[in-house]
Amino acid sequence: MLRLPAACCAILYDSFSHRFVIQRNAGLKFSKQEYFQGLKAECETIRYINAAILGGSFSRSTHEALILSVLCMASNTRDETVWLRQKFSPFNAPLKKLQCLDIYGTLVLHPAHAQGLIRLVQLHGGLKKIVTVGLAAIIS
Repeated sequence: MLRLPAACCAILYDSFSHRFVIQRNAGLKFSKQEYFQGLKAECETIRYINAAILGGSFSRSTHEALILSVLCMASNTRDETVWLRQKFSPFNAPLKKLQCLDIYGTLVLHPAHAQGLIRLVQLHGGLKKIVTVGLAAIIS
């Protein structure tokens, strides 16, 4: 799955987004260089996803890697207002910061990427056709 450049870039973008939120929640600033590295990862991911889709037919594993890539894009956003909507986590679990429930429990999917994710899953034949362990469960 990680042989597909889109999946590698999407996971890198996911990491930048996660780090951005962790730093913001801790009151730390993101340097301009870090910000632009995250932006570059986002743009590269979109470019690779588009190239793979426009490239025509692809294997089941490539299709599932694209689904994972678009899922990463849908669950992360550079729109800071999404992260600021929820000042307090609705979760009161022990170790919630360690589990990142305070971050991932308040996510709002990016609408354009969420629509693309739904369409990719439909083209694949639905969630039941996804064989990559855990991927269908995360999406549902």
